[in-house]
Amino acid sequence: MDKSDRKNAVGVAFSGGGLQGIAHIGAVRALHELGLFPQYVSGTSSGSAMAALVAMGCNAREMTDFAERYWEVLSDFSPIPIVTQLATLKFNKKTDKDGLKDGEVISNVIREAMDSKGIIGFENLPVNLSICTNDTYTMDECIFTTEKEDIHRERRSA
Repeated sequence: MDKSDRKNAVGVAFSGGGLQGIAHIGAVRALHELGLFPQYVSGTSSGSAMAALVAMGCNAREMTDFAERYWEVLSDFSPIPIVTQLATLKFNKKTDKDGLKDGEVISNVIREAMDSKGIIGFENLPVNLSICTNDTYTMDECIFTTEKEDIHRERRSA
């Protein structure tokens, strides 16, 4: 199916939750076993990494390989910065940190996965991708998409 065909499209949203995002691999496996291949995927936090893999055309086995390869890099958290940033957020209503995990680390991991699939640039992903996040400095909602879509119109019609 053409990735621009919206009438018969299947879309999947992946939630966040840290390393729980790996559980989405089972959902992708089940969808593929049923013959369902999403044309639209979205995610937030760890779900955005899983959504990006689906948007690259990865199957469940490739997603598992990815998770195993990058487990240590993606799971390396220290609780002290998290507690410090939560306190800063509580008192200042914003934080000076880029997130719980440095966005540059995640970006490099996703870029490496794209390179391994021969994909250059998000606009060339075979599946439409949207990533929902917050700017931790301003607390503004940010939505990144591979399609030029009217996000506000899409939200109102949902």
